[in-house]
Amino acid sequence: MSTPRQPPHDLEARLREALRAVVDPELGEDVVSLGMLRSVHASSSGAVTAELALTIASCPLRTQLRNDVERVARAVPG
Repeated sequence: MSTPRQPPHDLEARLREALRAVVDPELGEDVVSLGMLRSVHASSSGAVTAELALTIASCPLRTQLRNDVERVARAVPG
């Protein structure tokens, strides 16, 4: 028996909350509190898109932040 898929807005809220676990290593705070998480969208099929604003365009931690966001997002059921 499979788990029913959550409505996209519920998944988006859970993703936003879960992404508080992603901490900007330079600033020491989570990306949600810092306002770096610009948007989170989930489709009815469960595909997720998250937009993160970096502190500078050439942020040396870009890859680490992207990997952290992907890891946390994948762990959220839905």
